[in-house]
This record gives sequence, C-alpha cells and structure tokens, in this order.
Amino acid sequence: MKKNMIVIAVLVAAFMVQANAFAKTVEGTVAKVDASAKKLNVNVTDASGTATEVTMAVTGSTQYAGIQNFEALNQGAKVIVEATEDPNGGWTAESVKTPEVAATPAQ
Repeated sequence: MKKNMIVIAVLVAAFMVQANAFAKTVEGTVAKVDASAKKLNVNVTDASGTATEVTMAVTGSTQYAGIQNFEALNQGAKVIVEATEDPNGGWTAESVKTPEVAATPAQ
C-alpha cells in the first residue's frame, strides 16, 4: 500500500511540473544574438501594437529551419520561435525558423 502511495505521489508531482511548463509560438524580428550567453532576443508585437522584447535561451537541441544554426542569426531577421517556459519564467527556444520555411507546405 505504501509503495502505491509513493507511485501516485510521483505521478501527481510529474503532472504538476508538466502543467506549469507550456509552449508558446512567437513571431518577430531578432533584436539581439548573444553567442557567449546562448541567448536570443526577439522583438514581438501583439495584436494591439504593443512591442515586447522576449529573451530566450538556446540549447544544443534547438532546431533550426531556413537558417543553418544559432550563429547564422542576424539582428533584424524575421523569425518564428517555438519556445517553452520553465517554472521560473525563463524561455527556451525549441525551434527557430524563418517565415518562408514556415509557409512552405509539408511534403
């Protein structure tokens, strides 16, 4: 019985952690690329016209489409970023692609 309670507690804790992390897609222009910190800043404008600069970490598992890699990103480039938020409010880029690639239908 005690073993079952521990398993249930672990499953509930894992579900709560997953519920706290969520994905977001942002589209905007690259404001800054910080290669040494592995950070990408993107200027995003919402539907009301309010601009916000979003900072995202990039990792070795970040995927790129339409650009070769993180180092190939340039300030002013238009990008679409799929990112996940960690429990502390930080963002990590899961994928970075150009709008041209995003508009291409899947084969």
